[in-house]
Amino acid sequence: FLLGNNRQELGGSEYLKIFESKVTGNAPIIDLNEEIKLQKTLLKLINSKMINSAHDVSEGGLAITLAEKAIASKKYGCKVKLNDNTVGELFAESQSRIVVTVAQDKLIEFGKICQEAGLFCQELGAVAADNFEIEGFINVKVEKLIDIYESSIPNLMKSEH
Repeated sequence: FLLGNNRQELGGSEYLKIFESKVTGNAPIIDLNEEIKLQKTLLKLINSKMINSAHDVSEGGLAITLAEKAIASKKYGCKVKLNDNTVGELFAESQSRIVVTVAQDKLIEFGKICQEAGLFCQELGAVAADNFEIEGFINVKVEKLIDIYESSIPNLMKSEH
């Protein structure tokens, strides 16, 4: 699940820097009231053992957050279907967003807690063993993601010589 609103803010993002060679635009806004609501709800979810994992959405946006979770697990990826695989949906760096995983048997209580807090909550998909998929965008084995991640600096250094 994604907790928090995506305002599809790309200003100053890694996406613009890498794919458009631009460092431009307004940085994402931060709404302190929204951030407080998110953090209080997250603490409640953690303390009530409603979630199995959490990772903030930051540099690189949602797509990179999901990839980082898969790489860190060394085993688990995801099968995600977004409403729209736009650049803003995938790579926006809007503040106050966290990706969480929730066990099936806790979904109803999880939903109640988020609703009571007035927190935007979007179902993304499911955890998947060995595979990383954002439907319509990428489908790769977690092992391949790890290989790309671990070889990126050595490959960069080779290309500079």
